[in-house]
Amino acid sequence: MAGSQSASTEFDIDGSRMVISNWFSSNYQYIDFPQDAVQEFTLTTTAPPAQIGRTGGVMSFEIKSGTNRFHGSGFEYFRNDGLDANGFFLNASAPGCNSSGQHVSSGATQACRTGLQQKEFGGTFDGPILKNKLFFFGWYDGFRLLQAAASNLITVPDAQIRQGNFAAWLAPTANCPNCGVIYDPNTTAADGSGSYTRTAFTGNVIPTTRFDAVANNILRIFPLPSTAA
Repeated sequence: MAGSQSASTEFDIDGSRMVISNWFSSNYQYIDFPQDAVQEFTLTTTAPPAQIGRTGGVMSFEIKSGTNRFHGSGFEYFRNDGLDANGFFLNASAPGCNSSGQHVSSGATQACRTGLQQKEFGGTFDGPILKNKLFFFGWYDGFRLLQAAASNLITVPDAQIRQGNFAAWLAPTANCPNCGVIYDPNTTAADGSGSYTRTAFTGNVIPTTRFDAVANNILRIFPLPSTAA
């Protein structure tokens, strides 16, 4: 805002600071109220008053208040893979689906689409509690997102690594004769010349008895590789 850094915007609601600059890098997803709940907002970029003069810019929101009459509003923002265009890189990939968009092993005619179902919905409601004296105003903002997993290539521990066997990692070269060697940290010893040495695990295999219990439980969560290395 106003040429300032991206993490220097501040958000205020009814005079109270909601997000201090650089805490959340001015992430607008922390504004958790719908547009229908806003009475007015102002942008302060230059010559701010003292109470908000510590940032590059300030977005100030005033939330609606109830009245002597009941009012309400509703909204929905909707997206799905039937309405949205397919991504450029997905269209550029090899065909994997038929004309109905179903995955097929043969006879594919088009690139597959990424599944998407996104809904943001809600509403506001306000009215009197005591006429001319006490009012209420509230809102609901719901968000639902069902999206296909990203087609990223991620490395996970294979069966050998799960047993502590890193023999396949050994890749000695003339310039790096110890590349891939895993050393036992419990064997650290001074070499008498101001440095330290360690003994490599035999066969580059870490005994399973040396596995940390917590790490071992986390390891079970990882799936096995679906493709060869």
